[in-house]
Amino acid sequence: MRRRSVIALIIAGILAVTLLHTPTASAGSEYRQGVPGRPFALSDSTGIRVDDTTGDPALVPSTAILWQYSFHMLDPRSIQVLSNGNILYASRDGNCVTEVTRDKRVVWSFTNADYRSVFATTAAMLPFDADRTAAGTTIITLRDGRPVFEVDRNKHLIWQYGNGTIGLEPGQLYDGYSASRLANGNTLIADNHGARVIEVKTSDYDPHAPNMGYDESSIVWSLGKKGENGEPLYAADHGYAEGYLDWPRTAQRVGANTLITDQTGQRVIEVQPSGHVVWQYGTTGVQSQAPNCLFDPSGALRAPDGTTFIVDGKDIGRVLRVGADGRLLSVYPDPDDTPPNGALYEPRAITLSKTGSLYIADEGHDRIIEVGRSTSAKATSREIDCGLPGVKKRFLGLDWDGDTGNGGRVTLFYSIDGGPWKTAGSAARNTLPDDAVGVTIRYRVSVTTADHLDPPAVESVAVRYEPAGSKPSGTPTGTASPSRPATSTAARSRTSTVTPGLKLGGGSAPGGSLGGGGGDGVQAIGPLEHASGTVLQGVDIPTPGMPGGDTSRPVVPGVIGGLATFYFVGFALTPARMLAARVVAMFARRA
Repeated sequence: MRRRSVIALIIAGILAVTLLHTPTASAGSEYRQGVPGRPFALSDSTGIRVDDTTGDPALVPSTAILWQYSFHMLDPRSIQVLSNGNILYASRDGNCVTEVTRDKRVVWSFTNADYRSVFATTAAMLPFDADRTAAGTTIITLRDGRPVFEVDRNKHLIWQYGNGTIGLEPGQLYDGYSASRLANGNTLIADNHGARVIEVKTSDYDPHAPNMGYDESSIVWSLGKKGENGEPLYAADHGYAEGYLDWPRTAQRVGANTLITDQTGQRVIEVQPSGHVVWQYGTTGVQSQAPNCLFDPSGALRAPDGTTFIVDGKDIGRVLRVGADGRLLSVYPDPDDTPPNGALYEPRAITLSKTGSLYIADEGHDRIIEVGRSTSAKATSREIDCGLPGVKKRFLGLDWDGDTGNGGRVTLFYSIDGGPWKTAGSAARNTLPDDAVGVTIRYRVSVTTADHLDPPAVESVAVRYEPAGSKPSGTPTGTASPSRPATSTAARSRTSTVTPGLKLGGGSAPGGSLGGGGGDGVQAIGPLEHASGTVLQGVDIPTPGMPGGDTSRPVVPGVIGGLATFYFVGFALTPARMLAARVVAMFARRA
């Protein structure tokens, strides 16, 4: 019997604690833009746009032309961004290879006159490719069987491959198009009309030996086939069987594999040393702009992040970025994101900077351009009243969701009631100062891009707020700060929204006070909105037992939760508390 009394006493205690507990109010409401049902509403923007290509809209830096170098007859055929930030390019019509600084000063060149002097010829140089090596020398590629050669800073010849005779034998080239020095010291050459890519042993070069020192062993790797008479065999004539190429324009060593741009094969392929194709973009032999198709590609580049850039279309002019899975990630120019004067005409070559911006040899426009995300961009919202027009609010914070990208930065600013702009901060969640009080607020998103391949993206921006209130005169409780009025827990609660014309805390409006004297007064004069963004209209819902007794007033549905809480805690729980106390006392006496 005693044990049963103890158990009952414990149950009664738990019941009493539960009934005596009063739920705490939430710490303000939230108004968020950039989410379904409430997109970003911007008044102006500079260098930023709303990107919804993935179905998840975000503010991202716009594509811009960051740098341009242009003059008549520039005719760029290759470009390379050097470690010092300068740009090296080969100009066919200009008959020169030139190194130019960012401020467009020529600091080195190998001209037509230099070529004629070195090779004792009257022929024009007509370079199609130039590659600066790690040693500071420059490899220059000529076409039509003429040599690939290397010169130092003083323009002295130090290496060459090709003796001027068109052919596929050791020491010969058929139609060299591009060349680069490999990490192992060998040289990789794309022999365009020779339908092959070869890796030659650079160290075999001896200007005084027969055939300049080259023999069969000098070609240490090759892809492509030749006929019995030494003629090139083209892939199109052999059903594009493995091991055949058509017109390879560029070749890049990627680990042990080689990435090859096979122009008339309408494909970019990655092959193993065996020649087996392990990756491809483009439908073999099909010239088209359709998905997974190319239109005379002239160059490809594997980026550090594993994506592949392809310069495509002597006639259509575009640059594609393709994922490792073969999925098309982007196309430049993008109809929705092309900078002014950003269209291409006969692009020939591409290269990447250290920060991921893309340099394009736009041959048809006689220019070299650097394309990337706007380095600095900003967007400004329209005035936001958080769905409470005319109501003074205390703006608690300004937050954002998204990604800074690789090394980027997102900073938020705010302006209240058209006042001066102030910094909110760069954190994902930023608390505003006590004096952030007003009827409306605007935010500004400032974005800085560090990596053009991985720029910042702002998916949404949220304003946290609560009704500001004003303490009625003569109220003895609470002390209002000059910068932040004292606010009650009920006023900060999301459920303490009030219907137009109804005051909290000792007001004289019909219906009287919800919280008794001493609370903060809040006058709502427009349609109300809760945190999810639904506009609430007044409806007639009688609330029996509420102080004031006027049940004919319209009550906002979103307020019912708050009113019910006050009613339940203030009235319905009173008998329950008394009952619980009696039960506890009764069992205590029995115990």
